Amino acid sequence: MRNQMIPTNINMSYQNDDGIHVDSSTARSEFVDMMDENGMMHHSFNGTNIKSAPKIPSSVEFMYGAFASCHQLETADILIPSSVKSGEFAFADCVNLKKGPSVIPGTIDNANYMFANCASLENTPKIGRGVKQGERMFMGCEKLTKEPNIPSSMTEYKDMTRGCTGIDAAKDAQ
Repeated sequence: MRNQMIPTNINMSYQNDDGIHVDSSTARSEFVDMMDENGMMHHSFNGTNIKSAPKIPSSVEFMYGAFASCHQLETADILIPSSVKSGEFAFADCVNLKKGPSVIPGTIDNANYMFANCASLENTPKIGRGVKQGERMFMGCEKLTKEPNIPSSMTEYKDMTRGCTGIDAAKDAQ
């Protein structure tokens, strides 16, 4: 799959190879295709005005910041393929994200900051056995009220729920 660019001086819309409608009012003047030929979704939708996350192709391996700072993103009820090895910062700063993926596959080694500052996130996904890193994974997710499951494979999870005031309040109420 080839990356396509939208010039900043042209107002245009098109449908990319994955069937996703893209126009210059919602996409940045950077690469907008889902991934490059190396299986990377680095910053693919970062900062765009999408409201729901599209299907992730099964050949994607790295999702570094793929949906980060998508402030209008409300739903990412998607399947993260088992091909994904890193989800670091994938949904970070999606402040209106209410529903994320239900499962983080165990093939993901690095999930650091994956949902950091998703203030509206209501539930934590099940973290698959095999995930090793989850530092600050849910930091600043104020609406969460339940601690995430931490698989035995996870060895680094410092400050995983730091600033999750909903979890802190639920603990205080017990």
